[in-house]
Amino acid sequence: MTSIQDILEDLRVTASLKGCLVMMHDGIVVATALDRSLEGDVVSGLTSFLTSTLRRVLTESGLGGFTSLTVHSTHGKVLMVDIGTSYLVVTTNQFGRLDLSMPEIQEAALQLRRLSRISL
Repeated sequence: MTSIQDILEDLRVTASLKGCLVMMHDGIVVATALDRSLEGDVVSGLTSFLTSTLRRVLTESGLGGFTSLTVHSTHGKVLMVDIGTSYLVVTTNQFGRLDLSMPEIQEAALQLRRLSRISL
């Protein structure tokens, strides 16, 4: 069986990402495959803040939940995908093409969902 770490490392290489990680909804990092320029705690802190704020606003507005969130910044992009009990977070540099990497990201998210069901 493939491990979470294997899935992340394969995704990072295949999709030419700066990094990726899996974190619980409460911000606890499960596994990372990050470039040396990224710190897991910083990425998970940003993700935790953005996703908890977005969930609260959507709930209070009666709009329900969300499946993914993409942030475009000056020096890169961050994509957060809800995979059930956790998030798959991927990062690129400012030139990264998330649209071209989406098939690999979606496949990794599917594999991680399956793994989380098995380990529960």
